[in-house]
Amino acid sequence: MSFFIGEFVKIATTIALIGAVVWLYHDLNWPAFIVSFIVVLKSYIILLFRHRS
Repeated sequence: MSFFIGEFVKIATTIALIGAVVWLYHDLNWPAFIVSFIVVLKSYIILLFRHRS
């Protein structure tokens, strides 16, 4: 059960931070923001390949 609570907190924090970025930065470069967000979310794949050496 603690796993699901932790995941909920992580998702809620991510949504809150994205909302804060939208609210505070009106002249945001959206393509760069979305691409960087996806790269950060998928960065664990790079770590998996790096660990196998």
